[in-house]
Amino acid sequence: MKKIYILFFVINSILLADIWSEVDKTFGYTTEEIKIHAEVVQPLQLTVEDVEFGVVPSGAIKDTVEQSGSISVKGSPGKNIKIFLYVDNQLLSSNTELFSAGNKNIKLKQENGNESIIFTPKVSLVGNQNITNSNTFNLSDGNIVLDIRGSVDATGNKPVGNYSNTMKVRVMYE
Repeated sequence: MKKIYILFFVINSILLADIWSEVDKTFGYTTEEIKIHAEVVQPLQLTVEDVEFGVVPSGAIKDTVEQSGSISVKGSPGKNIKIFLYVDNQLLSSNTELFSAGNKNIKLKQENGNESIIFTPKVSLVGNQNITNSNTFNLSDGNIVLDIRGSVDATGNKPVGNYSNTMKVRVMYE
């Protein structure tokens, strides 16, 4: 009985294929197939470290950090990623740059006050001293680490106190 069902199924499939072919010819349809494909990759892992400038005299610019910050991304080797940066819910990055035009200076706000000082970031790949503004990177060996440094401008008789802000980092595969 099983063999009869299998034979019936095979014959029915062949007949239906011929019927669709005849329908296409009779009514002028054209039929093609679309291949649907997806590549599953490792989920991205993102870790960050804060930038610490330490003591900055009022009225001065400091361009050395006590501790550089970092953005570390791990994922599937050989894949490209894009990094996007936000401060105060404002996107600093463009489709190709970490800091788009007009977004290269970040306000650090005075705690318990209304003043601000300016942080101008400089980002480079660890092991490469060249400053980069690209937001697209290749995970050639499965990870990258960006070093974040820069300068803080406290010129203009800024009040004494602590100044800070946060930068949100978002990463995606390209």
